[in-house]
Amino acid sequence: MNGTGVASAGAPQSRLYLWPTAEQELILTAAVGPDASAIEAFEQWNESTDFQKNFDFGIFRLLPLVYRRMQALGIVAPTMPVLKGVYRHAWYDTQTLFHGVAPALSLLQAHKIEMVLLKGAPLLDVYYKGFGLRPMNDIDVVVRWENVQKAISLLEEAGWAQPYPKRDLEDYQSIEFRNSGGREIDLHCHFLFDERNASADAWFWGASVPFEFMGIKTRQLDATALLLHVVVQGIRPNLYTPIRWIADAKTILANAEHEIRWSDIIAFARAQRLTHRLHLGFSYLADRFGAPIPPFVLIELRAANVSLTEWAEGKFLFDTERAP
Repeated sequence: MNGTGVASAGAPQSRLYLWPTAEQELILTAAVGPDASAIEAFEQWNESTDFQKNFDFGIFRLLPLVYRRMQALGIVAPTMPVLKGVYRHAWYDTQTLFHGVAPALSLLQAHKIEMVLLKGAPLLDVYYKGFGLRPMNDIDVVVRWENVQKAISLLEEAGWAQPYPKRDLEDYQSIEFRNSGGREIDLHCHFLFDERNASADAWFWGASVPFEFMGIKTRQLDATALLLHVVVQGIRPNLYTPIRWIADAKTILANAEHEIRWSDIIAFARAQRLTHRLHLGFSYLADRFGAPIPPFVLIELRAANVSLTEWAEGKFLFDTERAP
C-alpha cells in the first residue's frame, strides 16, 4: 500500500483501509492533539517533510488548522509563512465558494424546500470558528426525499449541471451539481451513504436545528447527530485513507462535549446496525487522541450484537487493524 493508506502486517493488499499513516497521525496530532504532543508532532513532521514535493491530499487539507494551532502556541519556524499562505488561500476559497452557492440555496429556500447543511459549512461556523480552517470543495445539503426532484429541477433551471452521468436516486446518497464558475453543490437525498432508509433519515431530521447560512434560513445537525454523522461517514473502507473526520470529531467534542446525547447515539447505532463501526471510530479517537468518549459508550457498543454485514466488512473488505 502506498502513502495514502496503512496496512497491518500480512493484510491482503486488495483490502481497503481505515486508519491514518504514521505521517498523517503526526499532522493530526499537531492539529488536534494535546499542546505538548502537538508541538512535538509538528516539529517532527516539519523536519521530515520536503515542501517541494507533492503533498498527501488529506494532510494538505489539515495544514490551515495546523498553522492556526502552532500560531496560537507561539511556534516560530521557517515553514510558518508557507502554512500561513495555505491558510489564507483556504480562507479565500471558502469565501468564494460560499458566495458562489448562496444564490442556489436562496432559490431552494424561496420555493419552500427545507434544507440541512452537512459537514463543512456548519462545522466552520459553529465549531472551527474560522473560514480558512477547513478547506472545502463543495457545499453539502440534504433535502427531504419528496423534494429531491423539485430541487434538481430548480438547480438545473438556474444553470447548475450534473458533471457526471445522471444517477438513479434509488442507488445513490447524493448528486453533484456544478455551475459555470466551477462552484459545487452536493445535493443529498439521504444523510448516510450506507444507511439510505427512512428511519435513519427521520432520526437526523429530528436532530436538526435552525442554522443561518449567508443570510439564508436553513438547518444543521445538532452536536450529537453531527458527531455521529462525522464518525460513521469517516469510518468507511477507502483506498485513500480518510483522516479529516478525526479532526472534525475532536473539534466537535472540544466545543460541545457536554451536549452529546450518548445514549441516543447507542440507540441509533443498534437500530441501524452500526455498533461495530462506531466502536471502531470512538475507540480510535479515545486511544490515539484522548477524545472524551465515556467508557460506558465503548462498552455498550462493543457488547452489541454485530450484524452479518458488519462482520463481513471487517473480515473480508477492509483492514480494521491499526498501525503500531
